Amino acid sequence: MTEETNVININGKEYDAASFSSEQTYLVAQLKDLQATIEQAKFHLDRNQAAFDVFFKKLMETLDAEAEQAAAS
Repeated sequence: MTEETNVININGKEYDAASFSSEQTYLVAQLKDLQATIEQAKFHLDRNQAAFDVFFKKLMETLDAEAEQAAAS
């Protein structure tokens, strides 16, 4: 049976998390949570940017249509 280790890679160096102090463990937990929050924010940003682009395109289509109607009059 193999022994499981909790190795964390930080800046290319491996650390045994079992040897971390309580402060280090807390900081790693904070960093993991922040990383997840950042990834979620990027996910939402991508969706919001796509929606913005769709609405902006629709607005421009309506403005162009009005300009064409005014020019034809």
